[in-house]
Amino acid sequence: MDVILVWIKGMEEKDYLYFNFLGKRCIKYMFKQYLYHLEDLLDKKCISSDDYEEARQRILDIGNDQARFFEDQAGNYFEINR
Repeated sequence: MDVILVWIKGMEEKDYLYFNFLGKRCIKYMFKQYLYHLEDLLDKKCISSDDYEEARQRILDIGNDQARFFEDQAGNYFEINR
């Protein structure tokens, strides 16, 4: 863990941008998987179209909130440890 913290403290801006991009990409991938499972439930007629749309919107909202939170926290950490 100490090695990771030292690397982050010595990080240049290009490294921060890549770290930020990679983190947001992982978050988006995870939430896409939730959407795929939700679509499977709709295809199997386990949920109605209205329930699907409602759940889909919630998943998208939460995913976007998490991506923004990650970006904000990474930016704050980068500024503090410059």
